Amino acid sequence: MGDIIITLLALVFSAIFSAYEIAFLSCNKLKVELDKKQGRSYAVAMARFMENPDELISSLLMGNNVALVIYGVAMANLLDPLIEKYITANLGGILVVETIVATLVVLITAEFLPKTLSRLNPNGVFSALYWVILLFYWLLYPLTAFTSKLSFGIMKLVGFKDVSKVNKAIFDKSDLIHLSNEVSSSQEEENEHSNEMTIFQNALNFSSVKLKECMIPRTEIEAIDICDSKEELLKLFIESGYSRIMVYRENIDNIIGYVHSKDLFKQQNATVEDLLRPVNYFSEQVSAQTLLAFLTKNRKSIVVVRDEYGGTAGIVTLEDIIEEIFGDISDELDKEEFIEKRLSGNEFIFSARLEVKELNKKYDLDLPEYDEYETLAGLIIHFNESIPKEKEILQFGAFSFTILKTTKNRIETVALKILKN
Repeated sequence: MGDIIITLLALVFSAIFSAYEIAFLSCNKLKVELDKKQGRSYAVAMARFMENPDELISSLLMGNNVALVIYGVAMANLLDPLIEKYITANLGGILVVETIVATLVVLITAEFLPKTLSRLNPNGVFSALYWVILLFYWLLYPLTAFTSKLSFGIMKLVGFKDVSKVNKAIFDKSDLIHLSNEVSSSQEEENEHSNEMTIFQNALNFSSVKLKECMIPRTEIEAIDICDSKEELLKLFIESGYSRIMVYRENIDNIIGYVHSKDLFKQQNATVEDLLRPVNYFSEQVSAQTLLAFLTKNRKSIVVVRDEYGGTAGIVTLEDIIEEIFGDISDELDKEEFIEKRLSGNEFIFSARLEVKELNKKYDLDLPEYDEYETLAGLIIHFNESIPKEKEILQFGAFSFTILKTTKNRIETVALKILKN
Protein backbone atom coordinates (compact mmCIF):
# COMPACT_ATOMS: atom_id res chain seq x y z
CA MET A 1 0.00 0.00 0.00
CA GLY A 2 2.86 2.35 0.85
CA ASP A 3 4.54 1.80 -2.53
CA ILE A 4 1.28 2.63 -4.34
CA ILE A 5 0.94 5.96 -2.50
CA ILE A 6 4.61 6.83 -3.10
CA THR A 7 4.29 5.95 -6.81
CA LEU A 8 1.16 8.08 -7.23
CA LEU A 9 2.66 11.04 -5.37
CA ALA A 10 5.86 10.81 -7.42
CA LEU A 11 3.82 10.80 -10.65
CA VAL A 12 1.75 13.77 -9.48
CA PHE A 13 4.80 15.87 -8.63
CA SER A 14 6.57 14.86 -11.84
CA ALA A 15 3.47 15.94 -13.77
CA ILE A 16 3.40 19.27 -11.89
CA PHE A 17 7.06 19.96 -12.67
CA SER A 18 6.60 19.03 -16.35
CA ALA A 19 3.46 21.14 -16.71
CA TYR A 20 5.03 24.13 -15.00
CA GLU A 21 8.13 23.98 -17.17
CA ILE A 22 5.97 24.26 -20.31
CA ALA A 23 3.79 26.95 -18.68
CA PHE A 24 6.86 29.02 -17.80
CA LEU A 25 8.36 28.74 -21.28
CA SER A 26 5.05 29.33 -23.12
CA CYS A 27 3.32 31.92 -20.94
CA ASN A 28 2.82 35.50 -22.06
CA LYS A 29 5.61 37.32 -20.24
CA LEU A 30 4.00 40.70 -20.88
CA LYS A 31 0.79 39.61 -19.13
CA VAL A 32 2.84 38.44 -16.14
CA GLU A 33 4.60 41.81 -16.07
CA LEU A 34 1.26 43.66 -16.18
CA ASP A 35 -0.11 41.44 -13.39
CA LYS A 36 2.97 42.28 -11.36
CA LYS A 37 2.25 46.01 -11.78
CA GLN A 38 -1.27 45.33 -10.48
CA GLY A 39 0.16 43.57 -7.42
CA ARG A 40 -1.07 40.04 -8.16
CA SER A 41 0.68 37.67 -5.75
CA TYR A 42 1.83 35.03 -8.24
CA ALA A 43 3.43 37.64 -10.54
CA VAL A 44 5.19 39.41 -7.67
CA ALA A 45 6.47 36.11 -6.27
CA MET A 46 7.72 34.82 -9.64
CA ALA A 47 9.15 38.15 -10.89
CA ARG A 48 12.75 37.17 -10.17
CA PHE A 49 12.48 34.18 -12.49
CA MET A 50 11.37 36.36 -15.42
CA GLU A 51 14.80 37.97 -15.44
CA ASN A 52 16.69 34.81 -14.40
CA PRO A 53 14.84 31.90 -16.02
CA ASP A 54 17.77 29.50 -15.53
CA GLU A 55 17.12 29.44 -11.77
CA LEU A 56 13.56 28.19 -12.16
CA ILE A 57 14.32 25.78 -15.00
CA SER A 58 17.13 24.19 -12.96
CA SER A 59 14.82 23.74 -9.98
CA LEU A 60 12.07 22.22 -12.12
CA LEU A 61 14.49 19.77 -13.72
CA MET A 62 15.95 18.87 -10.34
CA GLY A 63 12.50 18.34 -8.82
CA ASN A 64 11.40 16.25 -11.80
CA ASN A 65 14.52 14.08 -11.59
CA VAL A 66 14.04 13.48 -7.87
CA ALA A 67 10.37 12.58 -8.43
CA LEU A 68 11.29 10.18 -11.26
CA VAL A 69 13.96 8.44 -9.16
CA ILE A 70 11.48 7.91 -6.31
CA TYR A 71 8.87 6.76 -8.84
CA GLY A 72 11.32 4.27 -10.35
CA VAL A 73 12.17 2.67 -7.02
CA ALA A 74 8.54 2.48 -5.84
CA MET A 75 7.31 1.20 -9.20
CA ALA A 76 9.93 -1.54 -9.19
CA ASN A 77 8.75 -2.67 -5.75
CA LEU A 78 5.18 -2.82 -7.08
CA LEU A 79 5.97 -4.66 -10.28
CA ASP A 80 8.48 -7.22 -8.96
CA PRO A 81 5.94 -9.57 -7.30
CA LEU A 82 3.54 -9.34 -10.24
CA ILE A 83 6.08 -10.01 -12.98
CA GLU A 84 7.91 -12.77 -11.11
CA LYS A 85 4.73 -14.86 -11.29
CA TYR A 86 5.13 -15.06 -15.06
CA ILE A 87 8.88 -14.67 -15.52
CA THR A 88 10.99 -16.68 -13.12
CA ALA A 89 14.75 -17.00 -12.84
CA ASN A 90 15.24 -14.41 -15.57
CA LEU A 91 16.42 -11.13 -14.08
CA GLY A 92 17.04 -9.56 -17.50
CA GLY A 93 13.48 -10.29 -18.63
CA ILE A 94 12.04 -8.82 -15.43
CA LEU A 95 14.07 -5.60 -15.87
CA VAL A 96 12.97 -5.22 -19.50
CA VAL A 97 9.27 -5.63 -18.66
CA GLU A 98 9.49 -3.29 -15.65
CA THR A 99 11.30 -0.65 -17.72
CA ILE A 100 8.72 -0.77 -20.53
CA VAL A 101 5.72 -0.59 -18.17
CA ALA A 102 7.21 2.14 -15.96
CA THR A 103 8.28 4.21 -18.98
CA LEU A 104 4.86 4.03 -20.64
CA VAL A 105 3.11 5.07 -17.43
CA VAL A 106 5.41 8.03 -16.77
CA LEU A 107 5.38 9.21 -20.40
CA ILE A 108 1.59 9.32 -20.53
CA THR A 109 0.74 10.57 -17.04
CA ALA A 110 3.74 12.74 -16.16
CA GLU A 111 4.93 14.01 -19.54
CA PHE A 112 2.50 13.96 -22.46
CA LEU A 113 -0.79 14.77 -20.70
CA PRO A 114 0.43 17.54 -18.33
CA LYS A 115 2.50 19.27 -21.02
CA THR A 116 -0.34 19.13 -23.54
CA LEU A 117 -2.87 20.51 -21.06
CA SER A 118 -0.42 23.18 -19.90
CA ARG A 119 0.02 24.47 -23.46
CA LEU A 120 -3.73 25.13 -23.66
CA ASN A 121 -3.56 27.75 -20.89
CA PRO A 122 0.06 28.41 -19.89
CA ASN A 123 -0.66 31.62 -17.97
CA GLY A 124 -3.42 29.90 -15.99
CA VAL A 125 -1.12 27.02 -14.99
CA PHE A 126 1.70 29.46 -14.23
CA SER A 127 -0.46 31.43 -11.78
CA ALA A 128 -2.29 28.44 -10.23
CA LEU A 129 0.72 26.28 -9.27
CA TYR A 130 3.28 28.94 -8.38
CA TRP A 131 3.07 28.31 -4.60
CA VAL A 132 3.86 24.59 -5.05
CA ILE A 133 6.84 25.42 -7.24
CA LEU A 134 8.11 28.10 -4.85
CA LEU A 135 7.97 25.62 -1.97
CA PHE A 136 10.06 23.05 -3.83
CA TYR A 137 12.37 25.76 -5.16
CA TRP A 138 13.47 26.62 -1.62
CA LEU A 139 13.52 22.97 -0.49
CA LEU A 140 15.76 21.99 -3.40
CA TYR A 141 17.74 25.23 -3.52
CA PRO A 142 20.95 23.89 -1.88
CA LEU A 143 21.09 20.91 -4.25
CA THR A 144 20.14 23.02 -7.28
CA ALA A 145 22.70 25.72 -6.47
CA PHE A 146 25.45 23.13 -6.01
CA THR A 147 24.73 21.32 -9.29
CA SER A 148 24.40 24.62 -11.20
CA LYS A 149 27.76 25.90 -9.96
CA LEU A 150 29.33 22.53 -10.73
CA SER A 151 27.96 22.49 -14.28
CA PHE A 152 29.06 26.09 -14.96
CA GLY A 153 32.51 25.25 -13.61
CA ILE A 154 32.81 22.27 -15.94
CA MET A 155 31.63 24.41 -18.89
CA LYS A 156 34.31 27.01 -18.18
CA LEU A 157 36.96 24.32 -18.00
CA VAL A 158 36.06 23.03 -21.45
CA GLY A 159 35.94 26.53 -22.94
CA PHE A 160 32.25 27.49 -22.89
CA LYS A 161 31.42 31.06 -21.87
CA ASP A 162 29.03 31.81 -19.03
CA VAL A 163 25.91 33.00 -20.82
CA SER A 164 23.76 33.19 -17.69
CA LYS A 165 24.54 36.88 -17.16
CA VAL A 166 23.78 38.00 -20.69
CA ASN A 167 20.88 40.45 -20.76
CA LYS A 168 17.81 38.80 -22.22
CA ALA A 169 14.52 40.37 -23.24
CA ILE A 170 11.78 39.55 -20.75
CA PHE A 171 9.16 39.72 -23.47
CA ASP A 172 9.07 40.45 -27.20
CA LYS A 173 6.68 41.37 -30.02
CA SER A 174 5.06 37.93 -30.04
CA ASP A 175 3.97 38.46 -26.41
CA LEU A 176 2.36 41.77 -27.41
CA ILE A 177 0.50 40.07 -30.27
CA HIS A 178 -0.70 37.22 -28.03
CA LEU A 179 -1.90 39.66 -25.37
CA SER A 180 -3.70 41.72 -28.00
CA ASN A 181 -5.45 38.64 -29.39
CA GLU A 182 -6.44 37.47 -25.91
CA VAL A 183 -7.98 40.82 -24.99
CA SER A 184 -9.80 41.12 -28.34
CA SER A 185 -11.32 37.64 -28.21
CA SER A 186 -12.06 37.32 -24.49
CA GLN A 187 -14.18 40.40 -23.84
CA GLU A 188 -16.46 42.91 -25.52
CA GLU A 189 -15.22 46.41 -24.72
CA GLU A 190 -16.86 49.80 -25.17
CA ASN A 191 -16.17 51.66 -28.41
CA GLU A 192 -13.46 53.77 -26.81
CA HIS A 193 -11.59 50.70 -25.63
CA SER A 194 -12.15 48.91 -28.95
CA ASN A 195 -10.58 51.85 -30.76
CA GLU A 196 -7.60 51.73 -28.44
CA MET A 197 -7.16 48.01 -29.11
CA THR A 198 -7.45 48.63 -32.86
CA ILE A 199 -4.69 51.24 -32.68
CA PHE A 200 -2.57 48.84 -30.62
CA GLN A 201 -3.01 46.04 -33.18
CA ASN A 202 -2.33 48.41 -36.08
CA ALA A 203 0.91 49.49 -34.44
CA LEU A 204 1.99 45.86 -34.03
CA ASN A 205 1.23 45.08 -37.68
CA PHE A 206 2.69 48.33 -39.01
CA SER A 207 6.08 46.84 -39.89
CA SER A 208 4.45 44.48 -42.42
CA VAL A 209 2.43 47.19 -44.25
CA LYS A 210 3.65 47.93 -47.79
CA LEU A 211 3.20 51.22 -49.65
CA LYS A 212 0.92 49.42 -52.09
CA GLU A 213 -1.59 48.98 -49.25
CA CYS A 214 -1.76 52.62 -48.13
CA MET A 215 -1.09 54.67 -51.28
CA ILE A 216 -3.55 56.85 -53.20
CA PRO A 217 -3.89 55.02 -56.55
CA ARG A 218 -2.86 56.74 -59.78
CA THR A 219 -6.47 57.05 -60.97
CA GLU A 220 -7.22 59.34 -58.01
CA ILE A 221 -4.16 61.58 -58.29
CA GLU A 222 -4.89 65.23 -59.01
CA ALA A 223 -2.13 66.25 -61.44
CA ILE A 224 -1.31 68.78 -64.14
CA ASP A 225 1.09 68.85 -67.08
CA ILE A 226 4.23 70.97 -66.76
CA CYS A 227 3.17 72.82 -69.92
CA ASP A 228 -0.24 73.83 -68.54
CA SER A 229 -0.84 77.42 -67.51
CA LYS A 230 -0.81 78.83 -64.02
CA GLU A 231 -4.52 79.62 -64.39
CA GLU A 232 -5.29 75.95 -65.02
CA LEU A 233 -3.24 75.04 -61.95
CA LEU A 234 -5.18 77.54 -59.82
CA LYS A 235 -8.47 76.15 -61.13
CA LEU A 236 -7.40 72.60 -60.20
CA PHE A 237 -6.46 73.74 -56.69
CA ILE A 238 -9.92 75.27 -56.25
CA GLU A 239 -11.80 72.26 -57.69
CA SER A 240 -9.90 69.62 -55.76
CA GLY A 241 -9.45 71.45 -52.46
CA TYR A 242 -5.99 69.92 -52.11
CA SER A 243 -2.94 71.83 -50.92
CA ARG A 244 -0.57 69.92 -53.23
CA ILE A 245 -0.94 69.13 -56.93
CA MET A 246 1.37 66.67 -58.68
CA VAL A 247 3.08 67.81 -61.89
CA TYR A 248 3.97 65.46 -64.75
CA ARG A 249 5.65 65.72 -68.13
CA GLU A 250 3.56 64.32 -71.01
CA ASN A 251 1.77 61.66 -68.91
CA ILE A 252 1.05 60.63 -65.32
CA ASP A 253 3.77 57.96 -65.43
CA ASN A 254 6.37 60.72 -65.56
CA ILE A 255 5.68 62.76 -62.41
CA ILE A 256 8.51 65.26 -61.95
CA GLY A 257 7.39 67.05 -58.79
CA TYR A 258 4.52 68.89 -57.15
CA VAL A 259 3.28 72.41 -56.44
CA HIS A 260 2.15 73.59 -53.01
CA SER A 261 -0.76 76.03 -52.91
CA LYS A 262 1.05 78.54 -50.70
CA ASP A 263 3.81 78.90 -53.32
CA LEU A 264 1.19 79.88 -55.86
CA PHE A 265 0.42 83.09 -53.99
CA LYS A 266 3.98 83.85 -52.91
CA GLN A 267 5.26 83.97 -56.50
CA GLN A 268 2.43 85.46 -58.54
CA ASN A 269 4.38 85.88 -61.78
CA ALA A 270 6.01 82.45 -61.71
CA THR A 271 5.26 79.61 -64.13
CA VAL A 272 4.28 76.08 -63.11
CA GLU A 273 7.89 75.00 -63.61
CA ASP A 274 9.14 77.81 -61.35
CA LEU A 275 6.83 76.61 -58.56
CA LEU A 276 7.88 72.98 -58.89
CA ARG A 277 9.10 71.17 -55.77
CA PRO A 278 11.15 67.96 -56.12
CA VAL A 279 9.62 64.63 -55.18
CA ASN A 280 11.14 61.30 -54.17
CA TYR A 281 10.28 57.90 -55.65
CA PHE A 282 9.75 54.59 -53.87
CA SER A 283 8.80 51.08 -54.93
CA GLU A 284 5.33 49.88 -53.94
CA GLN A 285 7.00 46.98 -52.09
CA VAL A 286 8.82 49.30 -49.66
CA SER A 287 7.42 49.12 -46.13
CA ALA A 288 5.41 52.00 -44.69
CA GLN A 289 7.72 51.91 -41.67
CA THR A 290 10.76 52.60 -43.88
CA LEU A 291 9.00 55.48 -45.63
CA LEU A 292 7.84 56.99 -42.33
CA ALA A 293 11.45 57.07 -41.13
CA PHE A 294 12.51 58.71 -44.41
CA LEU A 295 9.77 61.35 -44.32
CA THR A 296 10.41 62.35 -40.71
CA LYS A 297 14.19 62.41 -41.14
CA ASN A 298 14.10 64.49 -44.34
CA ARG A 299 11.06 66.60 -43.40
CA LYS A 300 9.11 65.47 -46.45
CA SER A 301 5.37 64.94 -46.66
CA ILE A 302 4.71 63.23 -50.00
CA VAL A 303 6.37 60.70 -52.33
CA VAL A 304 5.56 59.00 -55.63
CA VAL A 305 5.13 55.22 -55.64
CA ARG A 306 6.49 53.33 -58.66
CA ASP A 307 5.18 49.99 -59.91
CA GLU A 308 7.40 47.14 -61.13
CA TYR A 309 7.52 48.62 -64.65
CA GLY A 310 8.65 52.06 -63.51
CA GLY A 311 5.26 53.69 -64.01
CA THR A 312 3.31 55.63 -61.42
CA ALA A 313 1.35 53.33 -59.10
CA GLY A 314 0.20 56.11 -56.80
CA ILE A 315 1.33 58.62 -54.20
CA VAL A 316 1.72 58.37 -50.43
CA THR A 317 1.51 61.23 -47.95
CA LEU A 318 2.59 61.35 -44.34
CA GLU A 319 -1.08 61.40 -43.36
CA ASP A 320 -1.75 58.16 -45.27
CA ILE A 321 0.97 56.38 -43.30
CA ILE A 322 -0.19 57.71 -39.93
CA GLU A 323 -3.74 56.60 -40.74
CA GLU A 324 -2.47 53.02 -41.00
CA ILE A 325 -2.02 53.16 -37.21
CA PHE A 326 -4.61 55.64 -35.96
CA GLY A 327 -7.31 55.16 -38.59
CA ASP A 328 -8.89 57.90 -40.68
CA ILE A 329 -7.76 61.39 -39.74
CA SER A 330 -10.19 64.13 -40.69
CA ASP A 331 -8.75 67.39 -41.97
CA GLU A 332 -9.70 70.24 -44.26
CA LEU A 333 -8.86 68.16 -47.34
CA ASP A 334 -10.98 65.14 -46.54
CA LYS A 335 -14.12 64.62 -48.57
CA GLU A 336 -17.52 63.59 -47.27
CA GLU A 337 -18.14 60.01 -46.18
CA PHE A 338 -18.11 57.35 -48.87
CA ILE A 339 -21.54 56.46 -50.23
CA GLU A 340 -22.60 52.92 -49.42
CA LYS A 341 -26.30 52.25 -50.00
CA ARG A 342 -28.33 49.12 -50.72
CA LEU A 343 -31.38 49.89 -52.89
CA SER A 344 -32.72 46.34 -53.15
CA GLY A 345 -31.56 42.75 -52.94
CA ASN A 346 -29.39 43.09 -56.04
CA GLU A 347 -28.94 46.86 -56.52
CA PHE A 348 -26.45 49.14 -54.78
CA ILE A 349 -24.92 52.61 -54.96
CA PHE A 350 -21.25 52.79 -53.95
CA SER A 351 -18.44 55.30 -53.84
CA ALA A 352 -15.85 54.07 -56.32
CA ARG A 353 -13.07 54.38 -53.73
CA LEU A 354 -14.52 51.59 -51.58
CA GLU A 355 -12.38 48.45 -51.51
CA VAL A 356 -13.63 45.44 -53.46
CA LYS A 357 -12.51 43.02 -50.75
CA GLU A 358 -14.53 44.84 -48.07
CA LEU A 359 -17.63 45.05 -50.28
CA ASN A 360 -17.46 41.31 -50.99
CA LYS A 361 -17.12 40.59 -47.30
CA LYS A 362 -19.94 42.91 -46.22
CA TYR A 363 -22.50 42.23 -48.97
CA ASP A 364 -21.40 38.78 -50.22
CA LEU A 365 -21.10 40.14 -53.78
CA ASP A 366 -18.38 37.85 -55.18
CA LEU A 367 -16.84 40.67 -57.23
CA PRO A 368 -13.57 39.56 -58.90
CA GLU A 369 -10.44 40.34 -56.87
CA TYR A 370 -7.00 40.74 -58.46
CA ASP A 371 -3.67 42.17 -57.36
CA GLU A 372 -3.88 44.85 -60.07
CA TYR A 373 -6.53 46.82 -58.18
CA GLU A 374 -8.09 47.24 -54.74
CA THR A 375 -10.99 49.67 -55.19
CA LEU A 376 -14.23 49.52 -57.15
CA ALA A 377 -12.88 52.20 -59.50
CA GLY A 378 -9.78 50.09 -60.07
CA LEU A 379 -11.93 47.07 -60.94
CA ILE A 380 -13.94 49.04 -63.51
CA ILE A 381 -10.85 50.58 -65.13
CA HIS A 382 -9.09 47.19 -65.13
CA PHE A 383 -11.87 45.48 -67.12
CA ASN A 384 -12.87 48.51 -69.22
CA GLU A 385 -9.21 49.44 -69.91
CA SER A 386 -10.07 53.16 -69.70
CA ILE A 387 -11.90 55.64 -67.48
CA PRO A 388 -15.60 55.45 -68.48
CA LYS A 389 -17.79 58.48 -69.03
CA GLU A 390 -20.60 59.64 -66.79
CA LYS A 391 -23.92 57.75 -67.34
CA GLU A 392 -22.06 55.00 -69.20
CA ILE A 393 -23.29 51.45 -68.50
CA LEU A 394 -20.76 48.62 -68.34
CA GLN A 395 -21.27 44.89 -67.88
CA PHE A 396 -18.65 42.47 -66.60
CA GLY A 397 -19.91 38.93 -66.11
CA ALA A 398 -22.89 38.95 -63.76
CA PHE A 399 -22.40 42.60 -62.78
CA SER A 400 -23.73 45.77 -64.39
CA PHE A 401 -22.14 49.12 -63.48
CA THR A 402 -23.72 52.50 -64.18
CA ILE A 403 -21.27 55.39 -63.79
CA LEU A 404 -23.20 58.01 -61.83
CA LYS A 405 -20.49 60.61 -61.31
CA THR A 406 -16.95 61.25 -62.56
CA THR A 407 -14.42 64.05 -62.25
CA LYS A 408 -11.55 64.96 -64.55
CA ASN A 409 -9.65 61.71 -64.20
CA ARG A 410 -11.48 59.44 -61.79
CA ILE A 411 -14.75 57.66 -61.06
CA GLU A 412 -16.62 58.99 -58.02
CA THR A 413 -19.91 57.07 -57.69
CA VAL A 414 -21.33 53.96 -59.37
CA ALA A 415 -24.58 52.02 -59.32
CA LEU A 416 -24.08 48.26 -59.17
CA LYS A 417 -26.68 45.75 -60.25
CA ILE A 418 -26.25 41.99 -59.92
CA LEU A 419 -27.78 40.41 -63.01
CA LYS A 420 -29.96 37.35 -62.64
CA ASN A 421 -28.74 34.16 -64.29
